[in-house]
Amino acid sequence: MSNLLDRSSIILTPTAYDNSEVLCVKPSDGSGDFSFSRATEATRINSLGLVEVVADNLPRINYEGGCGSWLFEPQSTNLYLNSETLSTQTITTTANQYSVSFYGTGTITFSGTHTGSLIGTGLNDRVTATFSATAGTLTSTVSGTVTKSQIEQLSFATSYIPTTTTSVTRNQDLCTNGGNVATISSTSGVLYAEIASLTQDDTLRLIGLNDGSTQNRVNITYNNQTNELIFSCRVNNVNEFLFTKTLADTTTFHKVALLYKLNEFKVFIDGVQENTQLSGSTFAANTLDTLDFDIGNGGFPFFGKTKCLAVWKETLSDEELAELTTI
Repeated sequence: MSNLLDRSSIILTPTAYDNSEVLCVKPSDGSGDFSFSRATEATRINSLGLVEVVADNLPRINYEGGCGSWLFEPQSTNLYLNSETLSTQTITTTANQYSVSFYGTGTITFSGTHTGSLIGTGLNDRVTATFSATAGTLTSTVSGTVTKSQIEQLSFATSYIPTTTTSVTRNQDLCTNGGNVATISSTSGVLYAEIASLTQDDTLRLIGLNDGSTQNRVNITYNNQTNELIFSCRVNNVNEFLFTKTLADTTTFHKVALLYKLNEFKVFIDGVQENTQLSGSTFAANTLDTLDFDIGNGGFPFFGKTKCLAVWKETLSDEELAELTTI
């Protein structure tokens, strides 16, 4: 494995960051580093397992589950007030999905636009629930210890957003503009990622090589269908390669690789060769010059967790691709 990584041109791991930058392990001269933005504070689980506030425009290495990964999330608003120690309160809901989360041993009982309850399991445990509300007033009745509480209009729970006397919005994380023409080969190469989605079924979320547009790109994509990954190579706005794989659960980490070369495309997932296509064009030399956590023009940003992202300017053998993606 070390020899494989030595031959790569870009390696990103959850190791280092700066204000408005996500820093690559390789290349070490900074030419592969990403631009990062998030115009609000956010929280993460730090290496001690504690919730920690991170300043605006600082990326987050999140240690949920004990292992660090880059955490990129969509915008969300915590509608609960005084969230550190929740008291009984009401909010106005629309006919949408909502997710509730908190730490503690207490209970939130819902009435009005949704009925049910969420029961805490421990002072340091976070419990979550997602439900469909109707339009109107939702009452959350609190008993016992309920801390770091959150209710957001999303189909899944995101990281904790502290509030006091008003609701608070955390802006989305955006990570773009990594790599350059010297670190990316347009004619052949490998794009590798160890990633997990935040939810099994939401919106399109992309990672890929591109030329600053959506017309020339190599992508690994979470589809907006449950547990689907899409691998694609689009040349001059034509899909030369397109493969979709349904996984058991995209919210768990998977190691995936996409090889592209003239008349040769391959997909490996968790050590298994899932697809081979021996036809199709790639790009003219020096076409691809950017590695983005989006589609290439800012659209469909990647929201998820990333343990590793890497690029090779050469193709790898089947044995090497299997080794690279083996859990």
